[in-house]
Amino acid sequence: ITFRQHNQIILEKQDLDIIRVDKDTIKVKLTQLETLLFSSKFPIEVQIRTKYGDGAAVASNIMEFWLDDIIKEGEI
Repeated sequence: ITFRQHNQIILEKQDLDIIRVDKDTIKVKLTQLETLLFSSKFPIEVQIRTKYGDGAAVASNIMEFWLDDIIKEGEI
């Protein structure tokens, strides 16, 4: 799972980072430090890529969302 913002890859998550996969949902936990890598000034783009056992590779459409702004930056 690749997270991109302002045309720059900010974060990538791999198999071990995935918490749960359902029919139409994938859950990935981000740490507080990872979340703070993103800016609320630009949309975050996310794309999921995977490879099946037979070697076929697929990629999702790029999904876009916005991060809510916070008043005070930094880890708590």
